[in-house]
Amino acid sequence: MEWLEQRALNTYPGVPPKLWLRFVDDTFVIISKDEQDNFFMHINSINTNIKFTQEECHNNNLAFLDCLVQINPKRKLNTVVYRKPTHTDHYLQFGSHHPLIHKLGVIPPSIPADTIISDQSDIPSEKDHIEGALKRSVIQTGHLKRLKNKSQIQTSALPTPTLILNQQPKR
Repeated sequence: MEWLEQRALNTYPGVPPKLWLRFVDDTFVIISKDEQDNFFMHINSINTNIKFTQEECHNNNLAFLDCLVQINPKRKLNTVVYRKPTHTDHYLQFGSHHPLIHKLGVIPPSIPADTIISDQSDIPSEKDHIEGALKRSVIQTGHLKRLKNKSQIQTSALPTPTLILNQQPKR
């Protein structure tokens, strides 16, 4: 993809995008409205086997990966956590017979608040949402307490589960 991007950006005769971000096969581009269609046709002409699609902002909002990018009245970008309309907030039931490490593994991916949310005042409501969803999944309270402390919200701060095998005494 990098060669395609470089070629598209370097050979475009118009005004190039102000911002080009890519994660795997998703790109986030800020480009002048006047250049949008021409650049879109240009990038799709680079390689006939690779076709880009585009999605425009609606009501100054655009979903990108797990973020909802919002253009505020001052024309600055804000980000909040985005959940698709089909997202159900259902996670692995803690009472299931899955290994503990699998159950605890549900928590870290569910807590992107500190890295995705740009306005610090939005973080408490997001943490409340996650905590409620995890409580409904019957995650044990001791593990949920780790959600409360912002400094402990990183994956590395979560406890590493240990497996204790009961050994039979030697005869």
